[in-house]
Amino acid sequence: MTEPLRPEDPETLGPHRLVGRLGQGGMGRVYLARSRAGRLLAVKAVHAEYADDPAFRARFRREIDAARRVAGAFTAPVVDADPDGSPPWLATAYVPGPSLRDAVLRHGPLPEGTVRALGAGLAEALAAVHAPGLVHRDLKPSNVLLAADGPRLIDFGVSRAVDDAALTAAGAVVGSAGYLSPEQAAADEAGPASDVFSLGATLAFAATGRPPFGDARLEVLLYRVGHEDPDLAGLPGPLRDVLAACLQRDPARRPPIGRLPALFLPEPGAAPAPAPARHWLPDPVAAEVAEWTANAANAGDGTSGGGGIGRRWLLAGLAAAGVAAVAGGVIAFASRGDSKPRPRPSAEPKVTPRRLWSARAENPDGLAIADGLVLYATGAFSADLVALDLSTGRRRWRKGGLLFADQPGGEWARPPVAASGSALYAALGSLDDGAPMRALDPATGAVRATIELPGDLGPGLVWGAQGPVVFCRSSGAARALIAVDAASRKVLWSYQGQSAMDEMITVPPAGGLVFRTERSGTVHAHAVADGTERWQAPTDTAAGGRPVIAAGDAVYVSGGYLYALDAATGRRRWAFATGTDGRAAVRGGDVFVTLPRLTALDARTGAPRWQVEAGGTLGRLAICEDLLLAVDLDREHPAVHGWEAGTGKRRWEYPLPADEGGNPYRSVETAGDVFAIRHGSAIDAFQVT
Repeated sequence: MTEPLRPEDPETLGPHRLVGRLGQGGMGRVYLARSRAGRLLAVKAVHAEYADDPAFRARFRREIDAARRVAGAFTAPVVDADPDGSPPWLATAYVPGPSLRDAVLRHGPLPEGTVRALGAGLAEALAAVHAPGLVHRDLKPSNVLLAADGPRLIDFGVSRAVDDAALTAAGAVVGSAGYLSPEQAAADEAGPASDVFSLGATLAFAATGRPPFGDARLEVLLYRVGHEDPDLAGLPGPLRDVLAACLQRDPARRPPIGRLPALFLPEPGAAPAPAPARHWLPDPVAAEVAEWTANAANAGDGTSGGGGIGRRWLLAGLAAAGVAAVAGGVIAFASRGDSKPRPRPSAEPKVTPRRLWSARAENPDGLAIADGLVLYATGAFSADLVALDLSTGRRRWRKGGLLFADQPGGEWARPPVAASGSALYAALGSLDDGAPMRALDPATGAVRATIELPGDLGPGLVWGAQGPVVFCRSSGAARALIAVDAASRKVLWSYQGQSAMDEMITVPPAGGLVFRTERSGTVHAHAVADGTERWQAPTDTAAGGRPVIAAGDAVYVSGGYLYALDAATGRRRWAFATGTDGRAAVRGGDVFVTLPRLTALDARTGAPRWQVEAGGTLGRLAICEDLLLAVDLDREHPAVHGWEAGTGKRRWEYPLPADEGGNPYRSVETAGDVFAIRHGSAIDAFQVT
């Protein structure tokens, strides 16, 4: 469930026994620990580079002293700390429950009753923060945990004593854009009323599933917070009135924190009290909280290793930007070490890949399977396109002059070739002649036709084909996305985005849509027929350099979260936290994603079906028959692993050479019951039997 301790890790910090690694924040390593009495704790050990700084230790000590002054039913208290230790460390209570942000992204907006109970609990938590003269200053959905007996306000890493001006430089903006107050946006003094504004913004997100000032760049959000009204559309009238009062731009017009519990829950005794989660949370969230609680009961005693909800949902961090977190935690992702043992393959496999052939390749860049061929490119810019027979591995043909500029590299790289009808399409020529699009005979590589595009629309990169429409990007300054009718050899339409040079294009084999993903993570859907933009959907920047997956009536985008979008509208159906390295694959009603654990999700709801330890850092996922495949990117012990898609049982392992010379990228491509592995200067093909 947690990462095992390593030889360099301490066995104890103070009186607390460490039982595993939870993750790493900006200021230190976070461990799961048990106190002498068996209480579960999250303990952060500060990194040496900070621990050696006397000024940091002094600041860390002041933060701890301030945090210890906070005591309330809805806060996560500091349990113990040693700012003078070697290393300095801090222990907080472990809270079994997801963050508000994750719960809303996975399960949708919360019902009004839950939002009111949440508001009352957080108002009490803020009152506890304000009582000793502190201001939280970073209240946001990710700093709220949902536990069985009510919410918990965490992460006082940017809390400050109101009268301690020495801790923050004048004119600095502290907080999170979109949830900070207008006075924070203007870098003015922020008092308790600032937290009331952030509370209103956080609850608006909980009730609607969207930030009240939208998603935008930092400077845009700072302007909106200071000059525009929040978006509270869809909220029931009485709740909307309370949140609108909290979100007044003038701090003096916001309700005092002491009045808020009664405004959220006007009936006496309605505030959240210790009780089962089902009494205040909707059923899907309550079920997740119950899994957290069950896992917490077994943590560190050897009974929680293989099943359950996984280490992704442990309280792992205590970090805030630029300072040590001192009175709570954040949901973080456990780091995956190279020394973790790999599970052994099953002795009774249900699926067995057999190797068909292995071929030497000249530093292959990209890999694709089409028309019974394994295709790869060699070199860059004016490269060669090489075709191997999928059944035998013998070279069929080689064609020079393939333009291969600005192609996304590494595991996502594919040769810029598209199959449509009975031909392959590629941009062949030179940069000087615009590399016109050519239709090639798959059997021989001979040029069947040349498609010259007008003006500055000469193709620079072929992205894919859907039916008779082939998509490419121009080689000229416009960098436009071009749709070409392969039968008539005419341009159907072209589209020039603001950042076309940096966009990832995804062309599904069917569905009537083609997708552009900006580096910001925003996905744009265009109609194949005429290029009309049907919708756009923001995701996160970690998704910016990756293709999307279109399957059935949904589109899946993997980044810091796995997003399931409605293919017709772009509306978000659900989101599942993965960390920045999440990869995804889809088969029927299952969506598979890499996390600290390999996970299968229900495609309709996003609910986990199974989770298993992956045993390493996984590359892009691929599916061949009933085998889920991924490359373990371990530098010393790379391998391709295969899991049974229905159960998650490991069924196969294929070790790869550790030294791949100048081409360390490895990837897997599938076609029917055959898959090919690209690694170093070799390509190996297998058939699943």
